Parts: sequence; structure tokens; C-alpha cells
Amino acid sequence: MSKLPKIKKNIKGFGSYLPVQIPKQGTIDLRKLKKKKKFDHMFEEMMEEKRVIRSEKAKKIAWKKIDDYEYEVILKGIGSELSIGNVKRSIRDKWTMYPSFEPGGKSFRYNLAVKEEFYDWYKAGHAMIELWIVT
Repeated sequence: MSKLPKIKKNIKGFGSYLPVQIPKQGTIDLRKLKKKKKFDHMFEEMMEEKRVIRSEKAKKIAWKKIDDYEYEVILKGIGSELSIGNVKRSIRDKWTMYPSFEPGGKSFRYNLAVKEEFYDWYKAGHAMIELWIVT
């Protein structure tokens, strides 16, 4: 059997088992944390109210036929009409949506939904309405 070489405990330049430096722990201000939670809760409530109002407006839908390849989606609310965009047919006979509204924060999800293609203009229009409700 061969003997293993002895390991030196003190290697030059490293010292002997230097202690790890622990970063200083700061105190957490609970007042700021409570304010942030309160504002987040208020924001969520406002967004929920906005979704409810928009879903009420989206109950009456009108379609305006521009030509055989394009339809306009119109929401008829109480005393007002709102055009949320167009649905167009491509050369490959698939329908895509072209919304006239901007995303409300989650633009990545918005861009994915806009690029989606449908086989029916009706389904494409309803997908655009759902996107309008969420954003």
C-alpha cells in the first residue's frame, strides 16, 4: 500500500482557515412593507373593477363588415360605441387580430396573443375582446 502525502494546514497566502465575512444585516421597516402591501391590494382591487366594467361593456358585440377579408369589432356599451380593432384574413386563409388598443403592462403576453391565428373570424374577434378585457 502506498501512503498518501501529508497535507499542510497552513498554505502560504491563505492563512489558516480564514473566517467568512458575514454581510451586515439591515433592519426591515415594517411600515414601508405594510404601505406596499396596501398599495398592491388597492391596485388589485382597481384592476378587478376595471375587468368587471370591461366585461359588462363586452356583452353586446357588433361586427362591421368592411369587405370579405376584414371585419371591425365594435363593443356597444351604455350609450357609447367602442371600436377595439379589426380582424383580417391572410393569404393562408387564417384570421389575425389587429387591435387598436395598447397593452396595459404585460406586453409579452399581449404580443403573443396578437400573433395568434384563427380559422374563423368570429373566434378571432372574441379572442381580441378577451384580450381587451384582460389588458
